[in-house]
Amino acid sequence: DQDAFPLDDGGVLDTDGDGVANASDDDDDGDGVTDSDDAFPLNSTESVDTDSDGIGNNADEDDDGDGVKDALDAFPLNKAEFQDTDGDGVGNNEDTDDDGDGIPDDQDAFPLDGEANLDTDGDGIANNNDDDDDSDGIVDALDAFPLDKDEFIDTDSDGIGNNTDTDDDGDGVNDDIDAFPLNKQESLDTDEDGIGNSADDDDDNDGIIDAEDAFPLDATEYKDTDLDGIGNNTDSDDDGDGVSDDVDAFPLDANESIDTDGDTIGNNTDSDDDGDGISDADENFYSLDPLSKEDGQQDSDGDGVSNVQEIYEGSDPTKDDHAPIFTELPVIELQAKGVFTKLTPVAITAIDAKDGEIEAYLPETSLKAGRHVVTWSASDDAGNLAMAEQVVIIHPYLSVAKSLREGEGNTIQIPITLSGPAQQYPVEIPLIYVGTAENDVDYFAPETVQIVEGTTATVSIEVLSDNIVEDGEYFQVIMRDPDGENEGVGLGQDKLSTVYIVDSGAPPSLQLSISQDGVKTRAFSRLSGEINAKIIIDDPNGDHTVAWTSDSQSIVFEGATDNENVAIDPASMAIGQHRLNVNVTDSELPGDT
Repeated sequence: DQDAFPLDDGGVLDTDGDGVANASDDDDDGDGVTDSDDAFPLNSTESVDTDSDGIGNNADEDDDGDGVKDALDAFPLNKAEFQDTDGDGVGNNEDTDDDGDGIPDDQDAFPLDGEANLDTDGDGIANNNDDDDDSDGIVDALDAFPLDKDEFIDTDSDGIGNNTDTDDDGDGVNDDIDAFPLNKQESLDTDEDGIGNSADDDDDNDGIIDAEDAFPLDATEYKDTDLDGIGNNTDSDDDGDGVSDDVDAFPLDANESIDTDGDTIGNNTDSDDDGDGISDADENFYSLDPLSKEDGQQDSDGDGVSNVQEIYEGSDPTKDDHAPIFTELPVIELQAKGVFTKLTPVAITAIDAKDGEIEAYLPETSLKAGRHVVTWSASDDAGNLAMAEQVVIIHPYLSVAKSLREGEGNTIQIPITLSGPAQQYPVEIPLIYVGTAENDVDYFAPETVQIVEGTTATVSIEVLSDNIVEDGEYFQVIMRDPDGENEGVGLGQDKLSTVYIVDSGAPPSLQLSISQDGVKTRAFSRLSGEINAKIIIDDPNGDHTVAWTSDSQSIVFEGATDNENVAIDPASMAIGQHRLNVNVTDSELPGDT
């Protein structure tokens, strides 16, 4: 029952049941592997035992017996290999570049990592994952030399790290003498203020900007006036004019060194070196000293005027060309003595600085009433003439008609006349009355009369009628001196007028008054204004007629000749004496003329 072939003494087993006894079958287990090649010829599930451990590979978890289970073994049948990192079919033990990154394993810090091969700092982190490859404390992004632990910066980008580079900023100045070794634009800091000279506008920090500093790198100097290369603080002759600064009034001006008058203007420029008010040109012209202030106040010609004043006036300081001097002359006030008043003033002298007192001269002068200016003159030995004016006031005098007649019941007009214009108006004249007739009884008369302007006024007196025939009845009108502002006006010889009161017809009586330019006179000038003749008629009986005539052919009347006033043109009159006639006829007494 155990023999597959009981009838065949040549075969007992038929493992695979294929009807062929194992002794004759070349594949006992029928697994397709001949028994000669089958490590398990009687086990159809096995045929190979790679590691010869008696366990077929199908059942063996580690076919090659390399200690790596087949599931994890890239080469389960190769005891010498179990891993193929780069999947190139070559096991890592045989492969010289396990990770297939192109770096031989003996040079690859990470031979099994195709993404990494370097670990510069040996910290176990591949460079491509490490942010500080050289472990110098500077992240690679900021490290100019990320694989060099001794370098991390290259200021001048010359490929040499600053630790090694002797000129970090590449400015040509070695770091050991470069105040700014990392700044290519700077190498000097003269004043050590932390600002390089190229950027600093005051390199030496002396308070003067470099643009204005002749010595921008020397804090003790900034100016070189004469451009001799020596700063003014050191230079004993700053302006290079050959005059030492300690005696040079203008040590910074090569054109000046002396200032005689101390006016801050050098003598070369100053037109008046000594400051005496006289220009150098004038001092040289008049042989004065342009460097001596004293001669300005001197009086070289002795004429009483200093040299400087003479130059100012345009006169010669070496020649007496100044006239004597008058003191202020007082106003002279005189009372008129007639139409013309002769001026006989006291002697006047002028003072001359060189010749002393000099008697002044005034031409013989006669003046009409009014305000006048006369001129005195005085001449010194050098012929210098001085003139001085003096005000002379000739006060006019008052005159009144000497005698008049008037009938009772009439009003009489008595003229009062000034011999010339008064200095002030009005001129008020006090009046008094005396005689056999009484004021306010036989007549009415004012106590004063005024000359408001010009030279005449009229006293109007009303003669009262008492119907009583009286002989020798009269009154006198007497003027008194005006006072107040017109106290200078005087009284002439005709200072009173007698008025006779008549009770019956009487022939007229006459007073003749002749004037030129408002002044009563009997002497006339053909060069002055017209001559005015006036007849004052005393006719107590009423109307009368007037007729003016002359025996002289050269008298030409202007206008009518039958009025109380008549005008004559003096220009037509011949030099000499002329007779003027006036006839007045009373209408009630035609026989009386």
